[in-house]
Amino acid sequence: MNKIFPTELNEFLQCRHIITLKKEGIKGDDLVSEELALLQQKGHEHEKNFLEALEGVVVEVDSEAPAPEQKKMTIAAMQSGADYIYQGYFEEGGLAGYSDFLEKVSEPSGLGGYSYEVIDTKLARRASAGNAVQLIHYAELVSKVQKRNCQSFHLVHGDGRRNTLERSDYIDYYQELLRDFTNFQKNPGKTEAFPVKYCSFCSYKTHCQNTWEENDDLARISDLKQGSKNKLNECGITNNEDLINSSWDEKSTLSKTKFNDIKRQSQSLKLQKIYWRDKSSLEKLLSTTQFIGLTFFRHIQPVNGAFTFFIGLQTSQGRFESININNSEEEKAALQRVIHFLVRYLQQNPGTVIFAFSPMDLILLHDLSNRYNICHEDVDELIFKQKLLSLQALIKQSLVLPVSRYQLIDLLQIFVKDFNFEKSLEKSPQILYDLYESKGVTDGLEKISERGRLELKAMQLLLLNINELNKHEFPVSAADLRKNS
Repeated sequence: MNKIFPTELNEFLQCRHIITLKKEGIKGDDLVSEELALLQQKGHEHEKNFLEALEGVVVEVDSEAPAPEQKKMTIAAMQSGADYIYQGYFEEGGLAGYSDFLEKVSEPSGLGGYSYEVIDTKLARRASAGNAVQLIHYAELVSKVQKRNCQSFHLVHGDGRRNTLERSDYIDYYQELLRDFTNFQKNPGKTEAFPVKYCSFCSYKTHCQNTWEENDDLARISDLKQGSKNKLNECGITNNEDLINSSWDEKSTLSKTKFNDIKRQSQSLKLQKIYWRDKSSLEKLLSTTQFIGLTFFRHIQPVNGAFTFFIGLQTSQGRFESININNSEEEKAALQRVIHFLVRYLQQNPGTVIFAFSPMDLILLHDLSNRYNICHEDVDELIFKQKLLSLQALIKQSLVLPVSRYQLIDLLQIFVKDFNFEKSLEKSPQILYDLYESKGVTDGLEKISERGRLELKAMQLLLLNINELNKHEFPVSAADLRKNS
């Protein structure tokens, strides 16, 4: 019987179809995206930095040795009372795993007057369910060796914070997941591909996308939830053609409003037409003559105490300003400078609306305000009184578009004629910055400023083209819209 590693449990947690594809022998993509490669590289750097900062006796288990030897080395290191054990390997009762770090604590166990707790390093700033599953999996294996439960386990985040999780909070969840996984292996049943957050990191992404295209699958509909898809399947609706030719049935467990909303999104995708979802949501945009574009670019992990490395501002009069950030002092100063500028501008131009593209920019602004304990009232005024809006969120609320995702690059292809923006808009700023740095470009931040200007220009073009929508009779074809733009 194959050993169960936490990676498999997490894949099962994210998408059961991955397990099915592996059982069927389907091969995933070997190619790793630049974004994923960067995340992996930064993750390894974070782990190594933590390792190098440890004080005391650190035992590193030889990862090149056969698994049985690695297990012996790990147990020997625990029995010797090492302060830290790096890359320990465990297997017991069908379970196995490599822990990042074990830390010695002064709690008695079968080893003597001490025991070990698990530490894992993650770039993410918040613990996820997957993180908890991974940690408790290792902790349960450690517990069997030392004959004492690991009551606590720890995450060291990319910003250096240590987050302690308690076994009592997660053990029932973990054991239920393990039972489900074991039962699934014995009786897999039927699974199907469906878009989830994990798709971005999955080697089967291309395979699933091709399958959806070939089958005209409902999974192509933007923001469709799995529960809604299941309810449509129960009504005999299995693809977009079926959905477009169907009407709501009162026997359906989907509400009429929800059914019609999903159907309209399917029609938009299939017929390449644009429909209103809620025209009133666009009233502020359609009446806007003055606006400010705002964008933030973020580090994956803090550099010199700062998470942000670029802020871009552009007014409808064409003024553009970029602020490059190299440390936490500059980050704090930049936040104050930007907020004070926005407040003054709004006082002088009361009808102005501020747009950031992603809702994440609004969250970052709020987080920065909390981090430095400054500008609270002004930031709350901007966000909660809707003087600062997410363009992406506004478009999703207002329009049904023939896209599977409402990202900037997808929206531009619909609204901008002869779309030919630079490839740099498709890459994350962090990727571009690292590429410049790796090629020895000394003015990498200036290159990022160019990328910021391009993103703000793209937002401006979106605003201008969406403003033209009132001249069209709906539904309007995406091709006609581009032709007239």
